[in-house]
Formats: sequence, C-alpha cells, structure tokens
Amino acid sequence: TGGQEYNSPHHRQQPQGGFDTNTVLSHADDVVEEDRGMISQALEHVHKNPQQHQDQIDEGDLSKYGPMIFSALSSATSKSGIDIGTLVSGGLGEGGGNELMGLVMKQAGKSFNGGGGEDKQSMMNGAAMTLAKLVAQKQLSSFVGGSNSGGLGMLEIGETLLKSRFG
Repeated sequence: TGGQEYNSPHHRQQPQGGFDTNTVLSHADDVVEEDRGMISQALEHVHKNPQQHQDQIDEGDLSKYGPMIFSALSSATSKSGIDIGTLVSGGLGEGGGNELMGLVMKQAGKSFNGGGGEDKQSMMNGAAMTLAKLVAQKQLSSFVGGSNSGGLGMLEIGETLLKSRFG
C-alpha cells in the first residue's frame, strides 16, 4: 500500500543514540553558550559510541553522575506533576529522554567545580553516556527504585540526605 506504514512515528528512525541534539538543547535553554557547545559535544560522544550503550554501567560513574541524573529526574517530575516511579516505569514517553538528557546536561554544567582532575567536557560526556546506558538498558526504574527493586535506592538516599540537611 505504498509503504505509508513506514512513515508512522513507530517506524521513523530515531537519531543515533536516541537523543536529538536540538531537542536536548531546548530543554537546557538557560545554560551559557559555552555549556551549549559542551552539551552538543557530549551528545556527539554518545552518538558516535552506540556500542557503549550496552556496556555495564560502572558504579563509579553512577556515584559521580547519579546525583545529577536524580536531580534532573526530580526537576522533570516537579514540572510535570508525575512522580519519578511513574515517569521511569513508563519508559519516559515520546521525547522524554531528550527532556531528561537536557536537564541532566544543565545539572552537569551547574555541578562542575573543577575538582577531581576532570575537565568540564569529560564530566558532561560521562554524565551523558551514563544516562544513555540507563535509558538503553531500561535501568532507570531500578536506578531510582528502592532497595527491594534491586536498584540503588536513589529515592531512599535522596530522602535520607534531605532529612539530614533540612530535618
């Protein structure tokens, strides 16, 4: 029938790595121009290394970039009114990965302090690749889930941190 079914959203090809640079940048709209360039480079790193998306997620990367990802998830859910569990268990929905990547990149830019011997571009690349792995391997729900989900319990860690800082 003329191949019309292949023009449906289901059959359209996603940008390599599953993230669209322009859409990601639109969700990181208030970052400085230098950071916009770094975000583009980080996404290029993700796009050029799709084989890494299935590599095991390094615990060191999770401890370094996990708080940025969790903060971005919290920000996304506060804007939408949807809880984190619902957001990640729903597979982020159409375009949700781009929004989350934009928020993670914005958070990474804000978090950089020049310490630890890592330059800002390397940190942006690492945060972007860690999120790409979590999304590609459908691990976001276990990343934020409680200890009974087999995840890292980021919700529980975040709650404990908030209670210790703010009572």
